Amino acid sequence: MHDSIAKNNKVFSGKDGNAFEIKFDELVALVLRDVGSILLDIYQVFFAQEVKGNTGGMPEEDLWKMNEKNLFEFLKEYDICPSLLSKSVAFQVYLHTKNAKESIYERTGFDVIASLDQRTGTSKRRPNMQEPEYNIGKHFTFFKFLDLITKCAKLTFSGYTTGSES
Repeated sequence: MHDSIAKNNKVFSGKDGNAFEIKFDELVALVLRDVGSILLDIYQVFFAQEVKGNTGGMPEEDLWKMNEKNLFEFLKEYDICPSLLSKSVAFQVYLHTKNAKESIYERTGFDVIASLDQRTGTSKRRPNMQEPEYNIGKHFTFFKFLDLITKCAKLTFSGYTTGSES
């Protein structure tokens, strides 16, 4: 069903075949690194259950629903939805990001966290950045959050139909 909707909807096809697909871009990574500490703070506020692991044995499906609710609070708070993206498009971006096998800007997220560790003096000189301390969030990770923001920007500023036009 998703495929048939995607074929008939401009937002899915875009100029390059799939509006939700992103490729690593060094300029985007530089911007994300520059504002990374702010984005991490925002992530930690809106997705506290992911950061602190305060799920209390909550089923995974309920955690995803909580993440979705918190995401839409974030999008509303920062005038992304419905001002720039319609709810339906934002939801599709969320689902695409949620179901992605890997995060495109994971390395950038690691750089942000390592940079903060160095500035605050909390670095443990971890040889392997893949250690759990560097994986902020269990399901909707900080890295997925970075990807979601990038996808929203791509949709908003690259001439795709975002559903928010009048």
